[in-house]
Amino acid sequence: VQIFGHEPEMMAEAVRYFCTRKDIGLIDLNMGCPTPKIVKNGDGSALLRDPVLVESILKAAVSASREMGEQGTEMSNPCRMRIA
Repeated sequence: VQIFGHEPEMMAEAVRYFCTRKDIGLIDLNMGCPTPKIVKNGDGSALLRDPVLVESILKAAVSASREMGEQGTEMSNPCRMRIA
C-alpha cells in the first residue's frame, strides 16, 4: 500500500493501521509524486523541500511500525516500509 501526507502523526497512524492488515506486505511512503493536486497540499515531492519534516515523518512512521511489532500485533509479514 502507498500512503502520502505531510503530518508525521497522521502518517504514523496510517502505518499502525496497515500493520494490522494481513493482506499488506509493504508500506510505501510517497515522497516523490509530482502530481499538482498532491504537491499543492505539501505532500509527495513537495516534502523534498523540507528535510526536517521528512525526518520527522520517517521517525514517526518507523516508530509506529516498531511499536506494532513490539505489541505482538498479528501480521502475516513483518511490517516493511519503503520510501518512494
